[in-house]
Amino acid sequence: MLDAEEFTIGSAATRASDRFIYNDTTGALFFDPDGTGTLAQVQFAELSGGFALTNSDIFVV
Repeated sequence: MLDAEEFTIGSAATRASDRFIYNDTTGALFFDPDGTGTLAQVQFAELSGGFALTNSDIFVV
């Protein structure tokens, strides 16, 4: 399960620890390599908008 500090809901990372960003309006799921905006976030999935996604729904293997 993904650590809660590495997950946020919105359109961009808001903390340096944010790595996975779920845009609950568009359904886009992003990875941000640094959480600061220096390196661009990359969309790697598209889910339904409005889905109640949490850090416990994401597993990295």
